[in-house]
Amino acid sequence: TWYDVDEFNGYLQRAAEESLSINERVELWRQAVELYDGSYLEDVYMDWAERRRAEFQESYLITLTNLAEWEVENTHYSEAKSLFERVLSVDPYRDQVHLDLMRCLAQGGSPSAARAHYQSYRDFLWDELGTKPLEKLEEYYETLD
Repeated sequence: TWYDVDEFNGYLQRAAEESLSINERVELWRQAVELYDGSYLEDVYMDWAERRRAEFQESYLITLTNLAEWEVENTHYSEAKSLFERVLSVDPYRDQVHLDLMRCLAQGGSPSAARAHYQSYRDFLWDELGTKPLEKLEEYYETLD
């Protein structure tokens, strides 16, 4: 019997094997994120189900981030931007991902987009939580021309 959770976990377990090339690992990451739809037992409101949903979501977000970082390393900035944005659409409070996205935008030739992203995130955090982004985001923002 085919079970998407087993398949998702299987892709990630295989991707963790040290003997794989980076291209093989990336392909397994891609297959895992294509499979993820965030709906693991969405009608079940029990602690164990919530924990499993959170575990799957975290694995998904880490995998998206890994893919995005690989895309940046390979100067595929548009693809990386899209992946970072997918992470942030699920969890908009990941400061490191915001910083990575800002770097991606700047490296991809759009420091103005990186500045605008920072300003938008800064305003979002202030409106939602009454707080500021981590200092390292502000420091990076200050370096953008």
